[in-house]
Amino acid sequence: MRVTLKTINDELKRLGHDAQLLKGDGYFYFTSGETVDWLDRTIRVPTISTLTLEEWIAEFEKLKKLNRDLLGGKVSPIKADDDKGPVRKTQDVSYAFSGRDCTNLKTRKATRRF
Repeated sequence: MRVTLKTINDELKRLGHDAQLLKGDGYFYFTSGETVDWLDRTIRVPTISTLTLEEWIAEFEKLKKLNRDLLGGKVSPIKADDDKGPVRKTQDVSYAFSGRDCTNLKTRKATRRF
């Protein structure tokens, strides 16, 4: 069976998910319904045929679990220091990127106003 956006979106609907897959520039992303508040909703693949229908559904399920964990409070919040130092502070934050082309752990500096 040929994989198309329509095929994937129809399968998501058949499985009872309220979401839609759309194409970006070099990536695909889920939008609408249950994905509106997701922090991560992208899958970085060049073409839709890179994954099978089953793999697309599995990727949706992975993102759903990841976002449930992120939004459910399983990730530690950034806490302010007690001192009255500068307005801007930095803290190392690690982001784990799941996907076919970026499976390693990357660390970036995050800046937050207190």
